Amino acid sequence: MARAKSQGRAPGWMERLGAALATPTHALAASETAAGSGRAPADLAVLILAGFMASNLPRMVKAAWLAADGSGIDGIHLLLADLSGVLMGPLVFVVVGGVALTLLAGHHRAMAADFDLACVAAVPLAAMPMLLHLLARLGLWSQGLLVATTWLSYGWGAGLLVLAVRQARLRGPREAAR
Repeated sequence: MARAKSQGRAPGWMERLGAALATPTHALAASETAAGSGRAPADLAVLILAGFMASNLPRMVKAAWLAADGSGIDGIHLLLADLSGVLMGPLVFVVVGGVALTLLAGHHRAMAADFDLACVAAVPLAAMPMLLHLLARLGLWSQGLLVATTWLSYGWGAGLLVLAVRQARLRGPREAAR
C-alpha cells in the first residue's frame, strides 16, 4: 500500500489483500476511506474464486469435458457443488462477523462499513485453501495439517475482527451516519 501511495495511485486488489494479511490495521483503516469503501467484498470474492480455480483445475477440466460431451448441466452441477463448499466458510464468517461488528460498534455503527471490515477479516480464511493446496502438491499434506490450518485461519480472522471492532469504534459520528 505504501508503494501505491508513493506513486500517487489507489492500491490495487492484490495490494489490498496483501495488506489484510501483512498489515491488517492499515487494511482495515483503508477500507473505511472513500477510495476503499465497498472494495473489500469484491477483493474477497476475487481471492476465493482465484483459489478455487487454482486448486480445482482438474475438476474444471472434467466439467468442461462433461459439457463437451453434451452433459453441460452435470458439469455445472459438479462445479457448483465444489464452489459452494469453498464459499461456505468465508461467507458465514463474513455474515456473522458483520453482524457482530455492527452490534459491537455501539453508536459508531455503519452497517455497510462493518461488513467491509468483516470482509477484510475473512481474507485469511479465503487464503488458507490455496496454501493447503500448495502443501498438498509438495507432498506435505496431512489431516492434522488441515485441522491446524483451519483453526489457525479462523483464529487469525477472529483476531482481525477484534481489530475491526477497534477500527469501527474509531469512526466519528459523521462517518457512522454515512
